[in-house]
Amino acid sequence: MKKKMLALMLLFMIPAPMFTDDVKATAPASEETVSETKQTVAEPAKKSPSVQETNDVSMKSTIYNVAEDKTFQPFNPSSPMNSEFKLSDNQEAEGALSDTHTVQIVDNTSNQVVYDGPISPSVTLDLNDTSNLFTFYLDGATENTASLGQVQVISDIVKPADFDNQTWLMDEIERQIPNKKIGSTMTFDDLKQITTIKLYTTPYTGHIPSGIQYLTELTELTVSNTNLTGTIPASIGSLQHLTLLNMTSNKLQGEIPESIGNLTNLEGLMLSNNQLTGEIPESIGNLENLIALYLDRNQLSGKLPSSMGNLTSLYNLLLDNNNLSGELPEELGNLTALGTAFLNDNHFSGQIPASFATSASIYSVVLYNNDFIGILPEHLHSVPNLKLWNNQITINSASPLETLTNPVGDTRYENTFLTNSKLAGTSSTITDAKTITPFNPSSDTYFDLHYTNDGSTRQELNKAHQVTIMNTATNEVVYEGTMNPDASFTQLGTAQYQVILDNAPENPNNTINITVQQNDLTLTSVPDFLNFGTQKITSSTQTYQRADTGWEIVVDDNRKAKHDWTLTASLAAPMKGTNGQILADSLIFKDSNGTETPLSQQALAVYNYHPTENTPDSTKIKWADDEGILMKVKAGEAYAQEYQGQVEWSLVDAP
Repeated sequence: MKKKMLALMLLFMIPAPMFTDDVKATAPASEETVSETKQTVAEPAKKSPSVQETNDVSMKSTIYNVAEDKTFQPFNPSSPMNSEFKLSDNQEAEGALSDTHTVQIVDNTSNQVVYDGPISPSVTLDLNDTSNLFTFYLDGATENTASLGQVQVISDIVKPADFDNQTWLMDEIERQIPNKKIGSTMTFDDLKQITTIKLYTTPYTGHIPSGIQYLTELTELTVSNTNLTGTIPASIGSLQHLTLLNMTSNKLQGEIPESIGNLTNLEGLMLSNNQLTGEIPESIGNLENLIALYLDRNQLSGKLPSSMGNLTSLYNLLLDNNNLSGELPEELGNLTALGTAFLNDNHFSGQIPASFATSASIYSVVLYNNDFIGILPEHLHSVPNLKLWNNQITINSASPLETLTNPVGDTRYENTFLTNSKLAGTSSTITDAKTITPFNPSSDTYFDLHYTNDGSTRQELNKAHQVTIMNTATNEVVYEGTMNPDASFTQLGTAQYQVILDNAPENPNNTINITVQQNDLTLTSVPDFLNFGTQKITSSTQTYQRADTGWEIVVDDNRKAKHDWTLTASLAAPMKGTNGQILADSLIFKDSNGTETPLSQQALAVYNYHPTENTPDSTKIKWADDEGILMKVKAGEAYAQEYQGQVEWSLVDAP
């Protein structure tokens, strides 16, 4: 950054300067003091005979220190900063000064004599940021205006390098300040004259230089459709008077600088149709006066910053055709002046906030080609220009609302659950499992939820959808949540479920029925009675066989993975006569080895199943006549009466 010093105009009259450290920086108290001062500092005070009262000192009033030299040689004719110190008579004729003349030079800023001596090319004065205005007194004649001259040495020259040699910008600056030239006569103070730059459609080669910050008084910077490349410099944030920044339709790359948030007077920020990347900076929320925000047709990504809720003056919001994602922040509900919101062609997801676009002035809400889900907020139903196609949103209604019906040829609601999108999935599944995992693709209880727009072409559902699964037989909600692969619920036996998407049971597009047939090990058939017939009472212990020779138990096992199981029997009630007499241990189980075991309340294994490769699903359990459940009556225990008991059969799944 260059030095910035005020370029003062040529002054023809100035107060008499102080010349020694003994003299105060105030006006002389009396004429006697003045005379004394002159004699002390400027002696000899008499004028040279060659200087007549009709002659004036002539010199350059302004010298531009283009080379940024640290010293100044006012009398050196070979120096580019030669002051051309001369005498001119009343006929404007100029003449060189005699070598016999002396000159006294005063630095007006410090009010100090910096040279007092003969006029010589070797006279050298120091330059710095403040000591650049000099007054020359010929022969020490401090009160003779004819012997006085002044020169302003200006060092804050604007160089082409200050604007990265960007001719498109320098040409515009010189067009607006035609009497100055960058690199020779234009100063940084001159740049304050530039308040607006408006360049349209003319193709330029170049970029926006960081030196744009030197145009400190800019209120509008418009460079639209000009083919500029490069990035937006962070120094743009220095232009705090800007109310409009328009850089649409260029080839700008990189991120929007965080310093953009310093432009708190901005009413319009227009960066459409470039190649900008990265996230929208959080600092954008500082632009509370913003009325129009155009960031469309770029390559911006990430979530919208919640600070955008601070843009309470915003009317036009254009973010379409980017790579923005995530859910819309709830804070967007604070945009109470919003009239148009174009968010189409991004990757926004989640539900549309109920507070979004609720302003009385809202006219256009364009959300198509995103991943929005859930129920469309009711207040959006009446937005005149509402476009939603290619989103997974819905309404909880059996038929589309009149305001949401596509006119002929209008596709603004197509490919949504408002119109032609339809929930789909497997119609039925068979499983051995008692734990159902409907969203796990590797499970045989996978519901395979998806949707179609044409009845056949599969479309993937957003995983953030809310899914409700209800048992239609019991009306019990067995699951409610997102499509988490780890989600599960328990099922006993075959069941039918209704799946409801996004809490919209009234919309047939959002519901399907799925049957889960549960394979199981089932005790399918057990005879109601074990009949031992009518027997004679004997004096010895007797074992009685079953009277029904076709008696059998049927077990079905339709599981995909068959394994061992066991049939057990236990005594639920002993054999008891009509008079209340009990035949203890009368019911026994006799195995194929002839071993007899009385039935008791403790379960007794009476059949063990071991599957083979071709084992059928159905197993019939039959015993030989003298095996299985028999009745054994001890001598002298039975009476002439009917006896009844109860046996309980159980299947034990024992892999």
